[in-house]
Amino acid sequence: RGVGALHAAGVVHRDLKPENVVVRAEDGQPVVIDLGLAIAPELDERLTRTGALVGTPAYMAPEQVRGAPPDPSSDVYALGLILYELVTGAHAHRHNTSLIASVERALAGTPPAAPHTTITAEAAAARQTSPARLRRRLSGDLGTIVRKAVAPEPRQRYASVQHLADDLDRWATGAPILGRS
Repeated sequence: RGVGALHAAGVVHRDLKPENVVVRAEDGQPVVIDLGLAIAPELDERLTRTGALVGTPAYMAPEQVRGAPPDPSSDVYALGLILYELVTGAHAHRHNTSLIASVERALAGTPPAAPHTTITAEAAAARQTSPARLRRRLSGDLGTIVRKAVAPEPRQRYASVQHLADDLDRWATGAPILGRS
């Protein structure tokens, strides 16, 4: 919801990653921090150098890696990668998080592995469940939400972070999600 507020103000974060999302101790609410690379493209394109690759390669959307101008869809992708890690315990691209690997993925249009295929006993134990149960959960609507958020092409992702948040709310309450085709 915090990233949605940024987008409503015309700002794209451009560097969302786990280190830039902290949880407040007093109420458990996540807070987005480090807006050092944020940009408001409609306000002033001179805020960043043209053609500069800005952000953390492991969390950059494929279009960012290809040099496209940042937009809210790039932040949806990064939030999807963070969600992927939260539910699986592993980065969506495993050990291939370097800039070179990110460029190769962006050019090939390679999606991350389906979340349910990356579950380990360690990850399941950390989530106080069994690997089989976590795989089943991630084979359903939660996995669909994650996969839609990290789709290689922006048009295949959620239209906004608000749509992503709304589908997560629907999933959490047992309502049908909208991210399924």
